[in-house]
Amino acid sequence: MSDVKSTPVQEMFNVGKSFMLPVGTPLQVEIEGVTVKLNSMSLGLFPEQYIIIKYPYGHNIGALDHKLCRGNRVSVRYLNGGAIWGFLSDVIGVSTDPVRVVFIELPSAIVRHNLRQATRVACSLPAEICGMAGVDNGIIPDIVHSGIVFDISLCGCAFNMGIPSAGQRLPDIKMNESVTLALQMPGIEKKFDLSGEVRRMDRDAQKMNIGICFYEIDEQTHHALTEFILAVEKFG
Repeated sequence: MSDVKSTPVQEMFNVGKSFMLPVGTPLQVEIEGVTVKLNSMSLGLFPEQYIIIKYPYGHNIGALDHKLCRGNRVSVRYLNGGAIWGFLSDVIGVSTDPVRVVFIELPSAIVRHNLRQATRVACSLPAEICGMAGVDNGIIPDIVHSGIVFDISLCGCAFNMGIPSAGQRLPDIKMNESVTLALQMPGIEKKFDLSGEVRRMDRDAQKMNIGICFYEIDEQTHHALTEFILAVEKFG
């Protein structure tokens, strides 16, 4: 690939012999004349000629043969290497034996959408918070308080918590205080620990909403969070 155009967020590349689309890569496909986004998967490619993808599917979508005719335009997007890639192509044909697959032309250009550090997405992720400064701030070490992260980026997040039951009170978290979050992301069993500083606060007797600026994120957490943000950008 040779770089022909770039911006801080998006880069366009000419497609050459080095173009790769790993087998098994999940794809999001839009077909000209079909109003919904469909799911597919890459099954292989013939260099400089065509790409083979799984027959696109979606909920409550019937047969698409009349739209997957030769020459009809398709748009393909996928995640790879911490970025969203996308290209336009034309349908070559459909094979039904032994399985249903679609042949599309190798694109002449491909676009990479880079994830910026400040990209913030809406979410609803369960999380637990505790302070790092000890009992003087009203939070006892090793006692966690449950809430919801409702937006997040690689730089920080917004965390919301209400009083869970009668007789309990909100923790006495203060501005500029260091806190830790144990964050649960979809489809991943383990929780990810994120440390940061409270930079914004909105609270009353019943709820607390705080903005947290993360400290340095370890590589594993950075990768998981990047993939989550990209998935929300792509499918949200």
